[in-house]
Order: sequence, then C-alpha cells, then structure tokens
Amino acid sequence: MNELIGKQIDDYRLIRLLGEGGMGAVYEAEDLRHQRQVAVKLIHPHLARQRPFREQFLREAATAARLQHPSIIRIFKSGGTGDTLFICMELIGDGTLADHLQRMRRVQRPYTPRIAALLTAQIAAALAYAHEQGVVHGDVKPGNILLRRLDAPEQPGGLPARAVLTDFGLASLLEDNDDTNAHLFLGSLPYMSPEQCLSQKLDGRSDLYALGVICYQLTTGKLPFVVKTPTEAVMKHLNETPIPPRDLQPDLPVALDTAILKLLAKEPADRFQNGRDLAAALQQAIAAPPPVINTPAVAEAAAPADVTHLLPTDWGDVPLQMQGEWHYNGAEDQLVLGRPGETLVTQPINKDQIEIGRSTENDVVLADKGVSRHHARLQQTSGGWQIVDLGSINGTYLEGNRLLPDVPEAWPPE
Repeated sequence: MNELIGKQIDDYRLIRLLGEGGMGAVYEAEDLRHQRQVAVKLIHPHLARQRPFREQFLREAATAARLQHPSIIRIFKSGGTGDTLFICMELIGDGTLADHLQRMRRVQRPYTPRIAALLTAQIAAALAYAHEQGVVHGDVKPGNILLRRLDAPEQPGGLPARAVLTDFGLASLLEDNDDTNAHLFLGSLPYMSPEQCLSQKLDGRSDLYALGVICYQLTTGKLPFVVKTPTEAVMKHLNETPIPPRDLQPDLPVALDTAILKLLAKEPADRFQNGRDLAAALQQAIAAPPPVINTPAVAEAAAPADVTHLLPTDWGDVPLQMQGEWHYNGAEDQLVLGRPGETLVTQPINKDQIEIGRSTENDVVLADKGVSRHHARLQQTSGGWQIVDLGSINGTYLEGNRLLPDVPEAWPPE
C-alpha cells in the first residue's frame, strides 16, 4: 500500500509504510492539526465498506481510547467514510517484540531471566488494568507488543524500555467476519488459550495464558508448542504438556519456571487469576537467589572469544584485565577493551556517542571475528551513560547479562 504515501487521510498525511497485516496497513503519519508524528492504521477497503464491521471497529476503538496505562497504546482518534476507515495512535518507532525475538532467534540466545520477567511484568500490569475495566485483549502476541526506549529506567532496577500493548479488541473483528482468510490467524495460533481454541467465552485469564507463552519464548528461545494449523493448535494447547523452561535453561530461577508453567495451565482456574498477582510473582522470582549451577571456577576467565562482555571496574589507576571495562583516571573517562593477555584498546570518552565494532567506520575498531561490524554503542543522556547492543550476532553482555538488542542499559550499572 505504498501508493498511499503522501496522501492525506482526515488530519493525517501518510509518510511511510510501517507494516501490513490481516486488517490493514500501519503508516507513520504527520498530524497536521497537532503538529506531531503519529501512527495511522488504515483498514482494508473491503472491510471498511461493511457496515457491521465499521460499527464494531469504531466501538472497539472508542473502548481502547479510554484505556490509559503506560503499557497500553494511546488512541488519539478513529473514523472515516466510505471505503476509508482508520485509527490514529501514538507512534512508537522502536519495533515490536516479534522483531526483537526474530533477532534473538538468529543468534540462538534467549533473553536473560531478568529482562524476560520485567518485560512480562509490564504487560501483566497493563492486562490487569484493562481487565479491571472489563476489556479483554483477545490476541496477545509479540507482534502486538511494541517496545519503547527510555532514557533511563522508570524505577531502580527496572528496564530502560517500556513494553506497550496494541490492538485491543480488534482480533474479534476478524474472527466474526466471513470475508477474511484463515491464514490471517496463523500468527496467533501459538498464543491461543485452550478455551479460545474451543471458541468459548473468554475472560482475562485467556490473555494471561498467551502472556505465559510469550514469557516461555523469552526465557527459552522456543515456543512451548509448535503449531502451524488450527487443528494442531487445538490438539496441543488442550492436550500437550510443555517442557519445563528450566529443562531448556537450567539457570532460570525456579520461581520463574513455576510461574510460567502456572500461566500455561489448561484450566483457567489453575492459572494466575489476575495480572497483578502475576506481576508480583515475576518481580519476586527475579529477586530470589539464582539456582546454583555447577560450573568450573575458571569459567569467567575462559569466556569464549566470540562474545563481547562489558563489565564495570571500580575506581582506580590501573584498569582490570576484563573483556570490556570502564576506567576512570580522574581527568578523563576512558573506555578500555580487551581480554586477559591481549593488548588493550583504550578510547577517550570525549563525545556523546561512541560506536564499537569490527568496521573501520566505528570509533572503536575491534578486529575480532566474534565482533559484529556494528556491535554496540555508548551514548550519553541526561541520566548518564548507556550501552546499546546494535543487534550483534554474538551479543553484548553487561555483568553477565545479555543485553536486549537496541534497548539501552545504564552504564556503568548502578
């Protein structure tokens, strides 16, 4: 639908296509009335011209617009005439959780338990709020979760990112419409609750089941059930027992493993009954001591050469021989990178952004096969320095935790 770029829809001039789906296309647009950048979802004309669809769409949009939560997309306006039907939302340009999961699949590494739990807790809190307002999402999946970068964590120990839910209530529009194709639902099949597979009446616990699938995926890098057809979805969601996440990731906290399996219970009564209880359980899970893993004492010193670790040092005159470190010499901050027994690379911190990678275009060039061409970036903000992994193949680690691609983390960590 690139042919619509440059056209004006209501108060909005379409700038570029962000993505397409079963219901329509989403564009970055300029709000000519309020002089701001927004996202506009334009519904496919064959759906927009159907009066029952249009009326239900506008009702669902009005309901979603009343939801006010930091992890729920803000709706500014909806409307249209004839073949035109749209909804205008805030623009969050940092990609979907599905985008980030795809990157993690490429490098075959899941999220750290902390990042997975905190992201899941943010969505759990949003669902708790929506359910208390009588609104069930009905299609919780990574493609309907946007990630917003923050200059700094909203609270101590939090993430410098905010997960934001989109498309509240819109899934039911396609399910009830005879003029849509079955393939439109294939992306949702792995996240459907057992009661949803049976077309039963849904409540908030169905959304929590879907969130359990997402948390399983974040922590293990795999789906609990691989489904490709509606028949497989029914059989597996209703009958198959998932492999416990800790069987796939032994370093996962026991409490987090327990919480995920509880979310995936076949019976709604056996799951968490609301998002608030879930969010609290997730916070408690990552606050508990991690499980003891029997590993050689020299594991840290023998870290593989194809992984970039970024670890802070204490104040001192001589930098420690770590795989990546921050060194303060009083007069000038320096970034010191190296591995034990190797020549150190020292970069004065004299600019607001420092790019690190194998390409000669970077400020710090690391000629190592395990370093990506554009691996990581240090950036200074009003809240202090941050480190950002740029979607590197082998990952960037801060204090033993793999960074979420494109999500800034405080540097040095507090």
